[in-house]
Amino acid sequence: MLPYMLNFLIGFQGDGPFRPLISINEYFDFILIVLLASASFLNARDDIFSRAVQYCTPKFLWKNLRYAILIIAIIAAIVTPTPDATTMLVFMAPMIALYFIGIGVRPGVSG
Repeated sequence: MLPYMLNFLIGFQGDGPFRPLISINEYFDFILIVLLASASFLNARDDIFSRAVQYCTPKFLWKNLRYAILIIAIIAAIVTPTPDATTMLVFMAPMIALYFIGIGVRPGVSG
């Protein structure tokens, strides 16, 4: 995923004589943000799995919904590359959707 993202971002160089140069600090910052974002989505996937194997109940997930949304908002604020709220919401939406999917997964589902 990372090479495709870097190629996409470097592709914005335009028609002028300027070429984008990425410093090593910017490169590692970008990798850290991508890894944190990926880890948060994997955490949501693990929530769905734990729900499927009856580790936590829907009642527990509904009861702690406000804390889950707070934690998701904090994670999204950390991994968002820009300070605007729109990008943060773009990061939050799939994680909240996966949380609700985790609530809806029936117990006892085996793969």
